[in-house]
Amino acid sequence: PTSRKSKEGKEISHVSRIKYLLKCCVLLSICVYFTISWTFSESIHVREYEGNIVVGVIVSKESSYIEEWLAHHFYYGIDKIVIFDDNHPNDVEEKSKMKSICDLFGERCEIMDFNQYDDVACILTSSYLCSSSFAPTVGDSATSYSALTPTRRQGMAMKELYYHDNNFQRYRWVMMFDVDEFMVTKDIHTSIPEVLNLLPPEVHAVHVPRQNFGTNNHTKRPPGTVRLNYCWAEKKIKNSKGMARSSEVTVPGT
Repeated sequence: PTSRKSKEGKEISHVSRIKYLLKCCVLLSICVYFTISWTFSESIHVREYEGNIVVGVIVSKESSYIEEWLAHHFYYGIDKIVIFDDNHPNDVEEKSKMKSICDLFGERCEIMDFNQYDDVACILTSSYLCSSSFAPTVGDSATSYSALTPTRRQGMAMKELYYHDNNFQRYRWVMMFDVDEFMVTKDIHTSIPEVLNLLPPEVHAVHVPRQNFGTNNHTKRPPGTVRLNYCWAEKKIKNSKGMARSSEVTVPGT
């Protein structure tokens, strides 16, 4: 008969082998991950792109602002803007205005009906557009998560922007904007792509500082453009927007 100590020794040896195999699997996975990252990194293998920047924006009842916003960013060198029309399906007039304005800019502007990707539809269809991370509820000790946060909607739009028409292969940089945000360079004669071209290839993403302008003491919208009527901004920059190289985005929207 086999002694008790001999059996315990075999069991310990078996557990040790399992632990060793698990460690090997982990190390192998890490090596594969870094090998793939190196292989597809733009800093090693430069891609050919049709344009520099594709931008996405979610809009709802903002046809009175969008033309100025589009013209501003096309002036600063944005190649393609995808408008995610989040107006209610019954709001035909607003949708028609949005399409007419987008058509003014030709192929550089595209509209997608975003209202269909609501949270109920996500649950029923399990669409890949809905697989973005949930955002934590407000509060320092918050542990629950909400499916109705703006972050989730932005994540859904980001996935669609990234994968639609192979934007992640056609444009070097990808970014989500809001229609009340106007991106500028320090020199009005310098385009955004010209600034990005100064970055070395190992820079995969950048934080674009965001300066808040507030209401500028207006109680209602005055006549004229947004840029002429809202000129006073806060002194300190408290936030930023993210822009990333499309080749380096692995799971957009999360």
